[in-house]
Order: sequence, then C-alpha cells, then structure tokens
Amino acid sequence: MAQVAARGGGAGGSGSGARRGAAATRQAPADGREAPATDGLSADLLNAAVAATAQLLTFTQPADAALSAFFRARRSGGRDRAFIAETAYAVLRRKRLLERLAACGPNLEPSFLAPGATPKRASKPTGPRRISPRELVLLSLSRVRGMSQRQLEGALMPGEAEWLAEIRRQPEPELSLAEQLDFPDWLVERLAPRMSAEDLLALARALNTPAPLDLRVNTLKAEPAAVIARLAADGIVATR
Repeated sequence: MAQVAARGGGAGGSGSGARRGAAATRQAPADGREAPATDGLSADLLNAAVAATAQLLTFTQPADAALSAFFRARRSGGRDRAFIAETAYAVLRRKRLLERLAACGPNLEPSFLAPGATPKRASKPTGPRRISPRELVLLSLSRVRGMSQRQLEGALMPGEAEWLAEIRRQPEPELSLAEQLDFPDWLVERLAPRMSAEDLLALARALNTPAPLDLRVNTLKAEPAAVIARLAADGIVATR
C-alpha cells in the first residue's frame, strides 16, 4: 500500500473533513504547516477558492458536503479541485489564528483596492470587525500554505500585496491558548482540566495536519514501485 502526498484529489471524509483536510495533500512538515506550493496562482483559481471558503463558512452543511455541492455547481479540473479543497480546509483548520492575524492589519476594503493604493489603517474599532473570506484565504495561502509573494502576485487585486506586506511587518500577536490551538474557547475550557497545555498543543498539531491518502495497488496489474515512479513523474510524492 502506498501512502501518497499528492497535489491532486478532492475533499473527502465526513463532517470532520475540516480537520482532516483534502483526501490527498502534500506532505506536511512536523510543525503543522503545509508544504509550499510551487506554481503561480491565477486570479480565477483564487476567486474560486474564496467562493468555496465562503460557502463553507456559512456552516449550513458539513464541510465535505458543502464542498461537494460547490464542485457539482462548478466544473473544475482535478488539480484545481484539490487546490480549492485544501485552501478551504486550511482556513477552517486555522480560522482563529487567521482572524487574529487579519485583525492586526489594516482593513482590506474596496476603497483601498485601486491601482497604486495602499491599505490604510482604520480608526480603532469599537468591537471586533468582520474578517472577510478573502482575507482569510489570502492569509492562509501566505501563512499556512507557504506561498510566496511571487506565487500570489498574479492573482491579487490592487492593494492586496500591500495588505499582506503590512501584516507581515506587524509583530506576532500574543495568542491565548485557544487561539494557539485553533479551538473554540468552550472546548478549551472543557479540555483544560483533563489535559496539560503541552498535550493540548500536541493534539492541535495532529488535528491541523492534513491527512495523507492511502492507495492500494492491484499487484495483478502493476508493481508498487512502478506506480510510485509514475506518480513521481507527475510531481506526486508517494512512499510505500
């Protein structure tokens, strides 16, 4: 049986899919960050990922069901579907961190999205501001999925590169334990009496790591080594 870390694939699993990620993903480093993508991103693909993420964030369906409905309504190739699914799941897994990072930067609003415009820091809000799905996706691609400014620049709207740069210049925010875990406060309140902070962080790292995909090779028709080599030729890392 080959364990695959692939760019292809789609959303899989049940309602817990937001924690498990897409059915096939790249190998994730031990710190829970996803391996960086290597290709430049198109505006159409970014917009599709934002639309899918916005649909998931309504929380009207389990994550995998919402993605399935999204893909039924939108024809996409296998790699595009994988990118969209991985991006949407990454936002769900790291939503608390991404919201905190976005709140540290300027508001990303249409008034700032003009050629040559620089996002301006809004006046101090009277309460928590709403973070848009697009902000969450952009930060997820940059912070969680490790995409560089060069990879993102072809897909960004005017002003968004400056917005990302402004957030990168901000000092790391001081996170509560719940924000470090990307867990809701009520869950941490229930788990904290039973688990140490170290155990909770280990649990969060495990839950926030995209799951690999296990493939079974029919040895009557192919040799596992040949299948692994064919996958490698397509840029897909597999181990036996």
